[in-house]
Amino acid sequence: MLTIVVTALNEEHNISAAVDNILKAIQQADLSGWEIVICNDGSTDKTSFIANQIAGTNSRIHVKEFASNQGPGAVFNSVLLATTSTQITCLPGDNSLSLDSITQLFAASKKHRFVTSHIGNQNSRPLFRQILSKVYTGIWKGSFGLPVHYINGSCIYPVAESKQVGINSKRFAFSAELTTKLLVAKVPYYEISLRIQSSSGKSSVMKWHTISDIIYAYTSCWINLRITSFFKEITNPRRRSGSNK
Repeated sequence: MLTIVVTALNEEHNISAAVDNILKAIQQADLSGWEIVICNDGSTDKTSFIANQIAGTNSRIHVKEFASNQGPGAVFNSVLLATTSTQITCLPGDNSLSLDSITQLFAASKKHRFVTSHIGNQNSRPLFRQILSKVYTGIWKGSFGLPVHYINGSCIYPVAESKQVGINSKRFAFSAELTTKLLVAKVPYYEISLRIQSSSGKSSVMKWHTISDIIYAYTSCWINLRITSFFKEITNPRRRSGSNK
């Protein structure tokens, strides 16, 4: 069973097309067990109205309302903690991921519990965004020794392990944080290349709340995966007894 979280903040012009593409991808990938949860993250436009109209057409589509903006990480985590599915993914409500890419992601989920992705057409983004993405990815990969090409793409996550490692990020860094924790935990993964398409929305990557969330997510990961694990290692009775032999 795959839970598909669709995050939406003021996406009245995109949410219908986004969900329509997801439904087409489900059919093309021949996905049987699934549900869609549209998370209206405090929208002030007609996103909620449109989302509920969409949900009324299919019993497998649900709407989760948030009175104020919480951030994609927070809304994703709320669904993660509540779901009884075995896998979960988060797709943007701005329809920025192509139909072929969503289909590829769903098809891979049938064979692999944990699927990571990287963007195959990075050159479709503005040059500054490409540079920023490479620096961002390089910092995470270098700090934690990650073997993947990209750590902030759309992924299929195993629910049990994701609940176990937990998420601290409330905004866009949640994907990097969760992917990093699962990779460091040696959860088997399969990486694919996806293609993005243009969207009508503006990127919020340079907004202060996004930057502060990235710093928080990275710092918490560092403390959890490096400092905490280091102290556990040096205080391990088996390690100490082994060194005395």
